[in-house]
Amino acid sequence: MPPVSYLKMLKALEVNSVMVTGIFQDNKLWGSINCHSFTRKPLFSSIRDVSFNLVQMATQRLFLLTSREQNLFQQRVMDSRQVLSDKRERLTELAEMFADYAADGCELFCTSGVVLVFDDDVFTHGKSPASQALEKIITWLVEQKKAYFYTESLGSLFPEIAEQLSDCCGLLAISLPYDKLRPGWLLLFRPEATIEIKWAVRPENLTEKNASQSEQSSYWSEIVRGESQPWTRIERQAAMDLGEDLAVVIAVYQINKLNQRFLETNQRLEQLAHTDTLTQIWNRYRMELAIDAEVAASLRYGRPCSLLLFDIDHFKQINDNFGHDLGGCCVGRYCLGSENAAQSQ
Repeated sequence: MPPVSYLKMLKALEVNSVMVTGIFQDNKLWGSINCHSFTRKPLFSSIRDVSFNLVQMATQRLFLLTSREQNLFQQRVMDSRQVLSDKRERLTELAEMFADYAADGCELFCTSGVVLVFDDDVFTHGKSPASQALEKIITWLVEQKKAYFYTESLGSLFPEIAEQLSDCCGLLAISLPYDKLRPGWLLLFRPEATIEIKWAVRPENLTEKNASQSEQSSYWSEIVRGESQPWTRIERQAAMDLGEDLAVVIAVYQINKLNQRFLETNQRLEQLAHTDTLTQIWNRYRMELAIDAEVAASLRYGRPCSLLLFDIDHFKQINDNFGHDLGGCCVGRYCLGSENAAQSQ
């Protein structure tokens, strides 16, 4: 049974003959082609068969082209994921990775801008909302507690900043679960798309009174603003897959950064444990380790081992007259000179 609104429109248009051919994909109704006539006329089986065959041929070609486009898109997504995977272990700066990824992401998803929110850092590429508007959007997303969110009319959610969102009308937001307490966000923005809808009769004229013949022969055009091109299912799924890969890259980046900090801290602790803070030369503990190692090597390999002791005359006067800082500097310079002299022999 056709919907009441459809029958109401047919009555308003004074349609007397209708032929509807359904378009099916995977045993589900995908769409239909509707043929109308203002005069009552019989529809012979031959006309219906020809119409059905033409629709079947056209839709098969349409689905084939659509499938090819989707396969091409998925291949480009796989290539992008592979690039992220290759950069995972040798990533040094997150900003550099984002710059390369964002350019491909804008082209892949036909977006005007890409934003990556990571801890307290916000990386942007292309056109994005102003900082205050972006902060409002991110705060709202965090409150929603969703893995992803999309809309073609961001201005309808934030009417107070709608005028600032003409270049960022559509939003596809992917949560990056690298940290349960502070998840990051990958934000894809699409510009406003001018969409024209043509009606055979104005919607408000769908009343019991039929539309006039003059309105039947012309179209009424409606311009829809404030919306972007829709986010398709395959685009949403691809963005979620890329978001998961990006979260892994960020996690690896954090781990490598922590490991580097641990290494630097250990090196610093080792230096503090082995170095006198005043003279910046080995302390007694480090010298005893070196002496023990050299004596052990001498006994093991039967080679001679020597220990030189130096005494600086009147050194106490330097400390008393000029301070221990200068005295320590003198000791350090003396040790450096002695080391260079020994290496030159």
